[in-house]
Amino acid sequence: MFGGIALGHHYMAALDRSRVVITGLGIVAPNGIGKDAFWGSLLRAESGIDHITLFDASKHPCKIAGEVKDFDINKILDRPGFSKRRSRQDLLAAAAAHLAYLDADLDPTSRNGSMLDVCLGISCPAVELIEHGFERLQSHGPWRVPVHVATSGQPHHAATTITDAIPSVRKAHTHSSACIAGSEAIASGFELIRTGRADIVIAGGADAPINSLTYACMAQSGLLTGRQVDPRLASCPFDIAHDAGIISEGAGLLVLESLEHANYRGKKPYAEILSTAFCQDFSEETPCSGLEVAMHSALQNAGLIPDDIGYINAHGPSHRILDCAEASVIKKVFGPRAYQIPITSIKGVLGNPLAAAGPLQIAATLLALQSGIIPPTANLNNPDPACDLDFVPGQPRRTHCSTALVDVHGLGGGNACVIVKKI
Repeated sequence: MFGGIALGHHYMAALDRSRVVITGLGIVAPNGIGKDAFWGSLLRAESGIDHITLFDASKHPCKIAGEVKDFDINKILDRPGFSKRRSRQDLLAAAAAHLAYLDADLDPTSRNGSMLDVCLGISCPAVELIEHGFERLQSHGPWRVPVHVATSGQPHHAATTITDAIPSVRKAHTHSSACIAGSEAIASGFELIRTGRADIVIAGGADAPINSLTYACMAQSGLLTGRQVDPRLASCPFDIAHDAGIISEGAGLLVLESLEHANYRGKKPYAEILSTAFCQDFSEETPCSGLEVAMHSALQNAGLIPDDIGYINAHGPSHRILDCAEASVIKKVFGPRAYQIPITSIKGVLGNPLAAAGPLQIAATLLALQSGIIPPTANLNNPDPACDLDFVPGQPRRTHCSTALVDVHGLGGGNACVIVKKI
C-alpha cells in the first residue's frame, strides 16, 4: 500500500514536471504598457494606432502606425546608460522581459539557481541602426562608421539585450520566421521546459519596424492600408472595409515554467500550454492553407476535438484576402461548431506588430480566460459577407470557457497555433 502511494506521488510529480504553464506577462504595445493598460484598452476597443512620429512620413502613402507611446526604458528598467547603442526593438524586448519577470514574482536582478533561458522571435533587423550606419558611410567614409551597427543591427541582439537586463539568463535563442516567430519562440520554450532542459524560460517576440525603409517596402507589398480615415478606425478585422491593415511595433514576453516549479514557489499560473503546431502554406496562391493543417495538428497534439475549444483569438490582420481565408479555414476545421465559437482579433486595437503578434494574442487570451471576459473585435461594424462567424462585435462578452486556440499567419506563408487551458 505504501509503495502504491509512493508510486502515485512520483507519477504525479512527473506529470507536473512535464506540464508547462505561463506565470508572467510582459507587455509593451501601442495600446498600453503593462498588462492592465493593455487589457483595459482591449475591453474598451480603444485603438493605439495614430499618426507616425518615429520618422517623417509625409512622403509615404500610409502615414499611420501602431507606435508604443511614451516609451522610456528608464521608467521600466532602472539601469542608467542601458539604452546606449541599442536599437528600439532591443529596448522594447528588454522592457517586456523585465515586466514579465516582475509579474511572475521573480527577481530579475539576482540568480536563484534555476536554469533560465530566453527564446525570442524577431521579424525585422534593427533597420534604423543600419540606415544610420549607411548614412555615416556615405557622408564620412568607411573610417567613421559606428562600430556597434554590425552587432546591434543583427536580429539576435534583442535576445542578448534581455540577458543584459536579466543577468540570471543562461542562454539566449533567437527565432526569425516573420510574424510567427514569437509563437515559434514560445513553442521552443515549451519544449525546453517539457523536456527538463530549463526550469524557467522567458519567451515571446519583439519588433520595431516603424522606420522609413521598412514602411516603404510594406506599402509597396500591399501590406498597408490605403484608406484615408481616422487612424483609430483604420484597422478593422473582418469588416467589409478591410483592405491591408496597419503595421505596428511592440513586445510580448511570457514566463514559462513547469507546473511543478510554479507550485514549488507558490505561483499561481495564468494557464497551461497544451500544444503548439506549425505548417507552411502550400503555395502563394493558397494563403492560410497551412493554417488548416496547423489547427488540426494543434488539436491532435493536445488530445482535443473541435468541441473542446471555447474561444479563438484569431490572426485577423484587417487584410481582405487573409481575413477571409482565415474565416474559411476556421469553418473547415470546426464545421458547424465554427458558428458557435466566439472569435476575436485584437489587431483593430494594436495593428500588426509582426513577431510580437502571437505572444500579445496569447497574453490577451490568458487575460480573457482569467477574467471570464472576451474582448470585442474593434471597428467591426459591417462584416465582410465571407466573414460570417461570431467575431464578437461591439462589446466585451462574458464567457465560461477554459480552453482557447490562438492562431497566427506570417509573411512567407508560415502558420502557427497555440492551445492554452485555464488551470
